[in-house]
Amino acid sequence: MASADVDGDGDIDTVHAYRLDGEWKLQVSIMGGGGTTLAVANPHVGFIDALAFDGIDISGSGKQEFFAKIGAGASTQVFGLFEVDDCQLQAIQLDGAQALFARGGGVNRFSSFACDDVDGNGANDFVISFEGSRVGETNDFEITTTEYAVSGGQLQLIQSNVTVRDENDPNFPGYFGTPYCGVDP
Repeated sequence: MASADVDGDGDIDTVHAYRLDGEWKLQVSIMGGGGTTLAVANPHVGFIDALAFDGIDISGSGKQEFFAKIGAGASTQVFGLFEVDDCQLQAIQLDGAQALFARGGGVNRFSSFACDDVDGNGANDFVISFEGSRVGETNDFEITTTEYAVSGGQLQLIQSNVTVRDENDPNFPGYFGTPYCGVDP
């Protein structure tokens, strides 16, 4: 079970995942009564469980969004970003589909994500995704870093950069912002 102030009233609401009749669901229980539930789509064949994480306010609205693990493969986990809007739990969208963030990889590829407080006010302003691929037989990885803001139930692309970093660099894979966005490693 996780907690998040999904309605911005200052009270901590609870978020949890459960399985009912073979279908995974996320449920938010609002402090003081009420709640909302959403069925979780299975983006990966190896999907065996769902897990919700504590909320963070990425949009700056005062209402907390939260990540939930909604898929897994051999070496990668897949997370969705969710919010409650007008008392309805919904998945944050990107280009007309549910926004998905991967974490994991292997020797030659990796994926991760983080959050960032750009203006230093203590609130996360962006979600940042990292996708890296080894360059040939070298220690270098080509890393695509993409920053998104959350607004109106949508991810808004802020910028995307490609850099090459040596895997032995102490800052590898690069700029991480606030690690994990509330999602434990």
